[in-house]
Amino acid sequence: PVIITSQNPPEKLEARVDSKIDHILVNDHQFVNKKQIMMILQSTADYKDILHLKQIVDSLPPSKIQNFPIEKISRFRLGEVQEEYNNFAKAFQDERLFNQLKPYTPENIATSQNLIEYKTRITNLIQQKELEQTKFDLVKKNYHRSQELFKQGVIAAIELENEKIRFLQAEQNLKNINITLSQTQEAISNLNKTKTGMSINIEKDKTTYSFQTLQLFEQLRKALRQWEQHYLIMSSIEGTVSFQKNWSI
Repeated sequence: PVIITSQNPPEKLEARVDSKIDHILVNDHQFVNKKQIMMILQSTADYKDILHLKQIVDSLPPSKIQNFPIEKISRFRLGEVQEEYNNFAKAFQDERLFNQLKPYTPENIATSQNLIEYKTRITNLIQQKELEQTKFDLVKKNYHRSQELFKQGVIAAIELENEKIRFLQAEQNLKNINITLSQTQEAISNLNKTKTGMSINIEKDKTTYSFQTLQLFEQLRKALRQWEQHYLIMSSIEGTVSFQKNWSI
């Protein structure tokens, strides 16, 4: 055990894990500050890497997590914390790839192009419908006139039949235009729904990736804190340190 003597009652510090001492950073009867590291116990990690990583993690607020130096930390030997770091690193890289590659962009571009084409087609169809409507009105008028003339015996039945055929063709052309116009409007509506759905999915995926990264970042922070508690002997007060027995590494 290590005892720190101060104006307050002495503080007795003992290791929380059964491990040998790796480094002793203070001398017997040395004055130490609050939270000063005095000893480091053996672990499978490089304590310098752990302390460096903890410094980085503690300095990064959640809003700045994308500034995490993932390439630099990949060379660290983290031992007991490695699994938590690997989980965080994967989530971090997945989120970064999602933001960089923008997987919805090709579909979004294609949908936008289709919308432009359909809107152009709508404009043309409306103009065509106006033309067909004018033709239909004229043919209908002529057909009704021919019916009156036929009743008066002015024209033959064959002429009335020809006018009727022209009338039916004009009527069918107008119906076809209306059907095509309706189908095109429906296609535009579906494309708009697709764009809205993509926007929702993008935001949902962004939120999911961000939440996962942040959650695993906090788990990493917790693992670093636990490692610190287990493998670092730190003073919680100011005072003079004294060893109760000889220490060997």
